[in-house]
Amino acid sequence: MIALISAVLAGCIGIALPLLCGSLAVTFAVLGLSKPLNRGQCTVGLATGGLGVLHPVFLLATFGG
Repeated sequence: MIALISAVLAGCIGIALPLLCGSLAVTFAVLGLSKPLNRGQCTVGLATGGLGVLHPVFLLATFGG
């Protein structure tokens, strides 16, 4: 969730924090999906972490020149 919030505020804080938090969220979500407990929470973490990583990347691709 932190990755998604920081991705929205990437213009103010830069893109390093959303990329770091998003990549950690995706990594831990994939590791958590291998266990039968909390699959819903891992799925939400995977989705929000993926959005947190992809949002700054798409912004750079669009407006980066």
